[in-house]
Amino acid sequence: MESTITTKFIIGDNEGITLLSSLAAATIREKYGNGIPETQLENFILKRFSHAALAKEMNNLNSQFLIVYSSEEPAGFAWITSGGERPAILKGTTVARIPEFGILKKFDNDAVRKGLMDKVLRVCGMQQIVWIGGHDELLNTTHE
Repeated sequence: MESTITTKFIIGDNEGITLLSSLAAATIREKYGNGIPETQLENFILKRFSHAALAKEMNNLNSQFLIVYSSEEPAGFAWITSGGERPAILKGTTVARIPEFGILKKFDNDAVRKGLMDKVLRVCGMQQIVWIGGHDELLNTTHE
C-alpha cells in the first residue's frame, strides 16, 4: 500500500509546539548525532527547539512552519522565515530563508521530500530568493 503524503502548516498552540519540538529534535539528532558531541547537540536543540523558543518563533509573523505527513504520521518539517540576518549580497532583495528542513530517516524517500519541498517553494513563490541556511553555530566549532 502506497503512503499518502500531505504537508500542512502547523500553528503555535501547545499541541503544535510539542509536535514540532519532538520532530525537530529527532531529525537534528539523526542528522548530526554521529558528528557533534552530545552535549553540544543537546544544547543546540534546547536553544532552538525548546517549547519557549518555538512558541516565540511560531508566533512571529515572519515565520511559518510546515509538517509533512506520511500516512498521517509526522515525517518531517520545514521552517520558513523572512526575518533574521542575511548575507550582504542579498541586501535589497526579498528573501525567504529556510533555516530548517528535516525528514526522519524512517520516512526519507522521494515522495516525502518532494511533498515538503513543493509546499516550501509554493509558500516562497513571491520571493526573489529562497535561501537555505545551515547550522553555523552548531557546525562551526572546534572540538578538543
